[in-house]
Amino acid sequence: ERRLLRPARPPPRVSMGGCLSSPYAAKAGAGAPDGGAVPNSRFEQAKATRRPSEKRRNRLESQLIEAVKDHCANPTVKLKTMNSILMKFARIEPAFMELRELFKEFDTNGDGALQASEIEACLPKLGVEVTDELLNDIFKMSDIDDSRELDFHEFVIIIALIVLLNMRTKEATARDEDEVSEIDAAMNIVADAFAFFDKDADGSISRDEVEAALSEGGQKGGGSHHNLAAQRFKEMDWDGDSTVTFREFLISFTDWVTDAEEE
Repeated sequence: ERRLLRPARPPPRVSMGGCLSSPYAAKAGAGAPDGGAVPNSRFEQAKATRRPSEKRRNRLESQLIEAVKDHCANPTVKLKTMNSILMKFARIEPAFMELRELFKEFDTNGDGALQASEIEACLPKLGVEVTDELLNDIFKMSDIDDSRELDFHEFVIIIALIVLLNMRTKEATARDEDEVSEIDAAMNIVADAFAFFDKDADGSISRDEVEAALSEGGQKGGGSHHNLAAQRFKEMDWDGDSTVTFREFLISFTDWVTDAEEE
């Protein structure tokens, strides 16, 4: 039986299900200086010490922004409440489990992270024709914590890029049709969930949009609701610039799915 590689998990924090439970949000993160969870993994430690920084922009990022805008304007499925997102988890968990298997396979030195050389070797296996420029752009876009290596969350960003920008060759898509279909469906559901929050379909999420999204489906009003929206937004706003990009959202969504997977 194959063992799935799981990234080191931080102590308990508010999960996606917690979005529907305001009382829990009020108690989350007890003991942490800023009211949030105490970081544990390399990724969570980097996030805890993040500082606002100028957004890096390369050719791929511009293409991803346009692809996300198009998806938000025309989602595969229009999700109307947080519950409708939660209902999708059972469908996409197998795809995320498969991605964990791929991550373990590509992590040839077994250190729990992918270096540039491992990314260069894995991209052709994912059906992408690699050039030095493309490899550089993909790695920079995915290395969201600037550690010069990619953990599982950042590997999922690569998969989303491949799917949403249609980067696979026709031969690779035909060869791996069943596996590709499952993973593609999962990435499109993530994009649908992003569209649920991105009310104006501009390719980014504001705090007001998070509050509006959490208000749908009966979660309206009250100080606890505002606190919950603020906590959700802080969790997703990785670089602290007061907007959430699709890449930042994908990091949090990966946590939500894997938390549900382990419960």
